[in-house]
Amino acid sequence: MKFSVLVSIYFKENPIFFRESLLSVYNKQSLKPDEIVLICDGVLTDELNNQIIYLKSQIPVLKVFSYKINKGLGYALNYGISKCSNELIFRMDADDISRSDRFEKQVFVFKNNPNLILIGSSICEFNYSLEDLNQFRIPPTDGSEIYESRFKRNPFNHMTVGFKKSKIKSVGGYKTMYNYEDYYLWLRLLKVYDFSCFYNSEESLVYARIGIDFFKRRSGLTLARNEYLFQKTLFLENIITLKIFLKNIILRVPVRLLPQKMINMVFSNFLRKK
Repeated sequence: MKFSVLVSIYFKENPIFFRESLLSVYNKQSLKPDEIVLICDGVLTDELNNQIIYLKSQIPVLKVFSYKINKGLGYALNYGISKCSNELIFRMDADDISRSDRFEKQVFVFKNNPNLILIGSSICEFNYSLEDLNQFRIPPTDGSEIYESRFKRNPFNHMTVGFKKSKIKSVGGYKTMYNYEDYYLWLRLLKVYDFSCFYNSEESLVYARIGIDFFKRRSGLTLARNEYLFQKTLFLENIITLKIFLKNIILRVPVRLLPQKMINMVFSNFLRKK
């Protein structure tokens, strides 16, 4: 079963983390992808370009596509999907680490469940080394749980997902929705397709690097504004009802304005497991 891996990178990425991430999806995998499609979202630093040169020498299936102006994650991933040769595509972030058996396990799930169109897994979060945090984000697993919880939280960890290209394209693919490009796509899929088409593994198949500024990136006026615009778009597109829209605005927007220490507490105690 052939598959592609889709990665987007922009100038702010850490070159060392990027190299570790790309090597983890090929050199160390028990089942290797047929291609890795790397999208350079705008002009990169010399350090990142040097890493790409090195990675091309190490990964024979690496395909690099670029454009000069940074256009954001939604555009980059949609562009990347058009460059993927295979129906089955897996996502990967440019600073995380895939477990060595990730694709072997996830391709097995697709092979044995042909009705599935989108799958993911839990993640194990870390800061510097893979063992330094031991904190997990465990999403709902079976389709019914995913469907029931879809408006309460993002039901998939983006860097863990695999999906069928034709189904993603059928709902318009990724769209620009800052901070919510993936969540917006999942909700559009869940609106069209039966919940039996979705699944998450309880196993943590990706180590996610959160970094020391993780909680800072999830708070502030910009994030509050983006949350409001996201919820408003869902309401206007009849994805959520007025009741859910008002509930989410009341519960979610104020959280983005909390002090960073309180944001840390909310995410660590209510959205993560040790």
